[in-house]
Amino acid sequence: MTKDKIEIYPKKRKLIKLTVIGISLILICAITSFISLSEVSQDNKYIPIFFFFFSLCGIFMFGMAILFYLKRLKYPAPSIILNKEGIYDNSSAFKTGMIKWEEINRMYIYDIKKNRFLGLEINNFDQFVSKQNRFMKLLIKINQKFYRTPITIPESMLSIRLEELIELIIHFEKPSGIKVQEYEM
Repeated sequence: MTKDKIEIYPKKRKLIKLTVIGISLILICAITSFISLSEVSQDNKYIPIFFFFFSLCGIFMFGMAILFYLKRLKYPAPSIILNKEGIYDNSSAFKTGMIKWEEINRMYIYDIKKNRFLGLEINNFDQFVSKQNRFMKLLIKINQKFYRTPITIPESMLSIRLEELIELIIHFEKPSGIKVQEYEM
């Protein structure tokens, strides 16, 4: 951590915990898929097949999450980098990349089912979204629609609390005029 750049890494313990939870959820999905296949009969074939495909989706989703956490454990990388340009968001498998200070209008902390996030509201949403690839455009628009913020930084991928991150941002980039607000979901 220098005066020109601040790097915030995830805690290894959190990554290990998330990996173990992911493996547990994959096992539950695998057991559900096997049970649902054994329940298929001539009279009852649609509901078990639905559960089978639902379980396969869970296996895929949690498997991707585990790969992300294992990669982060093997090749540690900062979740957040603060520098003169702005915030580099690398806090999830779907990283937003560089968000310039002048692009950020306000930031706030919100909770979704006991998970805390830092929401970053963007000044020119359409211009920001146009710089992203198709998949990220979709994710950012979903975030905007459901959580009222295009960019979310999960506290679970940081080694510090979100309040500390906000303080670092405020002290790092004073002239930006970013508003900090309390927000509850």
